[in-house]
Order: sequence, then C-alpha cells, then structure tokens
Amino acid sequence: MCSTYQTAGGWSASTNSSYPFLASKNLPLLLRLLFLVQLRNEAERELDSTDFKLLHHVSNLCGKCRPGDVELLQPSLNFLYWSLHQTTTCSQQRVVAVLLSSVPLLELLQKVLELTWMWPCRSGPALSSSEEALLCSAWLLTASLLVHQHRYNSEVHQTISLDVEKVLNAVIFRRKKPALLLVSILQFLRAILRQNFSSSLLVLVVQPTAQSRMEPSLSEDDASLYPLATWQVLSLVVSLQNLLVQKDLLLSQTVVACLEVLMEYLHKRNQGIALHVVSQPWNRLLLFTLLDGGENSFLRPEILRLMTLVSRGGIDSSANRLCISTMQVCTLLDGTS
Repeated sequence: MCSTYQTAGGWSASTNSSYPFLASKNLPLLLRLLFLVQLRNEAERELDSTDFKLLHHVSNLCGKCRPGDVELLQPSLNFLYWSLHQTTTCSQQRVVAVLLSSVPLLELLQKVLELTWMWPCRSGPALSSSEEALLCSAWLLTASLLVHQHRYNSEVHQTISLDVEKVLNAVIFRRKKPALLLVSILQFLRAILRQNFSSSLLVLVVQPTAQSRMEPSLSEDDASLYPLATWQVLSLVVSLQNLLVQKDLLLSQTVVACLEVLMEYLHKRNQGIALHVVSQPWNRLLLFTLLDGGENSFLRPEILRLMTLVSRGGIDSSANRLCISTMQVCTLLDGTS
C-alpha cells in the first residue's frame, strides 16, 4: 500500500509499506545523531569495516527514498557528505568509489537537484526549512562528488544530467533564495568551472536559446566560452557582485571564491572578456562600498581576495586606484593596536 501527499513547497512525499524502515520516526533521529558525532570529531581518521558497512547502508537507504522523504534524506546526505570529507586520503578514495557505485543514489540526487528549478513563484507557498536544507545538502554532496571523482579518476556507473542555463539562472534570478542554498549552488558552480565543464560524472545539457536559433553559428566570443554564452557570463558576474553587497560572511567568501575560479576560466578561454569584466567601473564602486562597511573591513579576507582579484586582472591603476581615507586608516590602526 502506498500513499502520496503534497508538502507545503509542492513536493510529493510518500509512505511505502514495502520499505518499513522509512516509516520509522527513530531513523532520522539516529542519522542526525551520527552526523553530530561526525561534527564533533574534527580530526581526520581512517575508516574501518564498520564505517564502510554503515556507509553502504546509508547510501542504499537514500537510493530507496523519494525526494519527498525530506526528514530521512537530509540527515542521510549530510552523513554521506561528512563521511567523504572527514577521513584520510586512502579512505576517501574508497568512500568516493562506494558512493559513485550506487546508481539509485545518483539518480535520487538528480531528482532532488531538479527541484531547485521548481522554486515557488511569489504567489506560491514557500519551501519549508527542511526542504531548503535538503536542497543544500544535495548540492553540496554533488559538488563534492564532482571534485573527488576528478581527483581520483574514480569509475562512474551513473551520470547526473543538469541544464547549464537552469544552474546559472538559479543564481542570476535567485528570487530571494536563502543564503545557504545560494552558497551550496555556488560550490557546485565553482566545481564545474574548475573542471572546465568537463566531468565523467556530469552531463551538461545546453538548450538552444532564442538568439542561437536565429544565429545558427556561434559568435567568436561565445564559441570560446562554450558552454557559457557571453551574456550569461556578464549576468553571472553582476549577480555575484550584488550578492557581495548583502555582506553575509559565508556567502561573501563563497562568492569571491566563485569569482576567482570564473576569472581563471575566462583567462584561459577568452582574455578579452576577462579584461572587460575586471575593468568595469562597478568594481571600483563595489570595493568602496565593501571597504566602507564598518571597522576593520579592510582586513576581511574576502575583501582582500577581491582586491587581489581585481588588481591581478589588469585594471588600469590610474582609473581604478583604491583610495583609503585617513579616517579608515586611523580606524584600522586603532582596531589593531
């Protein structure tokens, strides 16, 4: 017997008697406790046979769930994520192999990620906090799998397909998405940019736009940036800069890291576009805004990294010189004395 119901965010959830463990209210609690134990153990450690048995059980459990089984999936994905990160290199390679060998798990991840495009419109109900948390966990785990699969050249049994434009639009047209969800998506975007959109695990779908239908042949700039288009790059840069102004610490750090990788990608693909991006007057205004954000703002690592990124990009120093006022310097010295 199977019953289905709708969550507040429009997700379909189900209870299925063929999986009696899904109905257990104790299992999500147990998984959360396991995750908390992982968080308390800060040091890396070698995983033993018991750890790998548990890893197999949790990954198999995820594969038997549906995207609507939020209460069970979210702590499960967190457990898998930390199992991947909180271990030695030798064990980490085995963890990657275990997770990538689970076809149902990878199929589930794709289904959960695609729920991001179903973000409700203004008139629709908002996602619950648990649904938001599940999306965050899914994006972070997928990004981590991309990085580690590439690092160890692990065998892939099932690919994940994602639409490039939809991933970019999730950041560009963010519709007041929570900061943590944006951080998670940006971590994924950073991973695929670093790999030049080439991964054995990921199949990127590039949908033709209205402009590309009218112009069958790509422009020289678009061809060099493929699978990105020039307008997508510029829109993404503006969106990332706008996120910096929100002054959320974790989000700012992630945005700057993403900008760094994006500029590396542009320098390799089209240095003209890279120079165009860093030479925009908005960069100067953005830096002044961030530097004027409070005491010791000049010492914030993400601002220093952004200044380094801008100066390294070849901006004409006479046109975009950073001037720190005497008051800012005095405040800085007072704060460090």
